[in-house]
Amino acid sequence: MFKRGIIGLALLAVAATAIIARQHWLAHIRSTPFEMVIPMSVGHSSTGNFKVDISYVYLIEIHFHQPNPVVDCLVGVETNIQRCDGYTSVLQVKWELYDDQTRIVKDGMVHGPGGYLSNDGGFRTLGSFDGQTGRAYRLQLENLKDASALARTNPTLVVHPHREVLYRLGGILLFCRAIGLNVRVGWRLLGRPFAVRAP
Repeated sequence: MFKRGIIGLALLAVAATAIIARQHWLAHIRSTPFEMVIPMSVGHSSTGNFKVDISYVYLIEIHFHQPNPVVDCLVGVETNIQRCDGYTSVLQVKWELYDDQTRIVKDGMVHGPGGYLSNDGGFRTLGSFDGQTGRAYRLQLENLKDASALARTNPTLVVHPHREVLYRLGGILLFCRAIGLNVRVGWRLLGRPFAVRAP
């Protein structure tokens, strides 16, 4: 009986520690470490410094709100010749990512067709990088081609963890369910040593 009580207490202690650690992690993580509306006319723009909360692969994307067939063609998401008759992709963006020591971490350029649609609108991925926890980064963009026709879509530069992080979060939820099972089993084991049987 006493041994069961010890096991029960141990399970409850593990559950409590895991719950506290999870709450601390969720309270500090940001799923979108950076977001900023950007101009689409020819020229340079900079994000200023931003930090990431977890070491992971981060995507650099431009989100175009309120998509329509014309916008889809201008962004390069839609490539159907008939639907895009008279409209071609106007995106030609060069980007450079710097760390807090002003060193170039990664660079690239996007042009031509590409991108994807979601319920939130159209997205164009500029590139990706391996972010390190607590490290500061800065993005420098240069529009090489006038894309001011897309200004009405409220183009927003977004930096966020790769979508695979959602699967990890799903794993955390499964872990939390296991912790909940630990709590139930722990209480049962802890309660049995003190249970009084009826004569």
